[in-house]
Amino acid sequence: MNKTYLTAQSSITIVILVGILFIGIGYLNYKKTTNNKNYIVGNRKESIFSLTTSLTASALGAWILFGPASAATWGGIGAVIGYAVTARLENVVIPGLGTTELFNGYIKGVIIVKVFIACLGTETNTFSNLPTGWKTFEETMLFYGDATDNEPNTFSLPLHIWRKRSEERNYEVIESVAAFAQPGGKTLDSVYEDLRDKVLSDLRSAGEVDIVLLSLHGAMTAESYEDCEGDLISCIREIVGDQTVIAAELDLHCSVTPKMVKNSNFFVTFKLYPHTDIGARAEEVFELASSAALGAISPKMSVLDCHMINKFRTSNPQMAEIVSYMGELESEEGILSVSFAHGFPWQDVPHTTAKVLVVSDDNEEKGNIVAAGLRDRIWKARDELVQPTLSIDEALSSIKEKS
Repeated sequence: MNKTYLTAQSSITIVILVGILFIGIGYLNYKKTTNNKNYIVGNRKESIFSLTTSLTASALGAWILFGPASAATWGGIGAVIGYAVTARLENVVIPGLGTTELFNGYIKGVIIVKVFIACLGTETNTFSNLPTGWKTFEETMLFYGDATDNEPNTFSLPLHIWRKRSEERNYEVIESVAAFAQPGGKTLDSVYEDLRDKVLSDLRSAGEVDIVLLSLHGAMTAESYEDCEGDLISCIREIVGDQTVIAAELDLHCSVTPKMVKNSNFFVTFKLYPHTDIGARAEEVFELASSAALGAISPKMSVLDCHMINKFRTSNPQMAEIVSYMGELESEEGILSVSFAHGFPWQDVPHTTAKVLVVSDDNEEKGNIVAAGLRDRIWKARDELVQPTLSIDEALSSIKEKS
């Protein structure tokens, strides 16, 4: 029985036509997408494991169909040489099709993630009649997208860490406002609104982002805004939608509000007072947000009110034990982060009381149990946790003795 083979010319023609067909289909679908995340995973949150196995399976399938063995069977040594040449052609063609960012991410073995970072805050004493205006921000810290080009300070340190960690992983970073004012009275509405709107404008200009990281205080009040953080975060959520991870690092003297909780994926507070762990908490926020954006975890927040207003110094031995216990809780399976928000007694707003925050990995029930246990422990130790104070007579007597 005679076997009929395609001529070399016919085989090449078929391969070229099929190749053009698939390139055309891929390009048309690419043009319909708004970003690489949508193009690669259909805007779903896929883990690195699932992406790796999927791409490996695709590569093996292509190798079997169009690999060297198949080429040699159909066209001999010439086809094998052709295969070797065209296999590398993607390195030239893909950037030329306008997908250089995707290509660079592909050859470096990373998933492209877009990170937006910003800082806005002050600690507001609502009993003060001295308003916080532009001069206070200018004297403390005020940058418009270039804070990380300058030396880090207490307020800009998280942004420096987030940029460094992002660049180490080849993430794209968009840096916005970094503004912080020393503690004072209510911020002028015009000042807060200008800074907030600049952040929101930068966010819109950035296009679709995967992560928004915010360095905030948590106790910022303006003339007409008792919850500046909640207002800012809710405005950001309106812009980015539900798929983007919004995370924040807060001072532990913060007022946790329902608006803040509803519109963010999670936030983490400093654990120590005095605040010597700002950098460590920034690292924690980045790792959790990055893992969430890649689909490795699904943070859920549990927040419980301690119904206390107090000053808790973590240098106090009893309070140090609470901080240590929080670290133990974080070692439990499914618990990602544990924070104790002390509240700020001089911010006279409805939600200024101390609260416990637990971030779990898609297990809100366990998060609630852990949060309740920590809250109860703090409540039972409340008398020992109180910072010692003197009466007026005792203070005057002490002054006389030392003078």
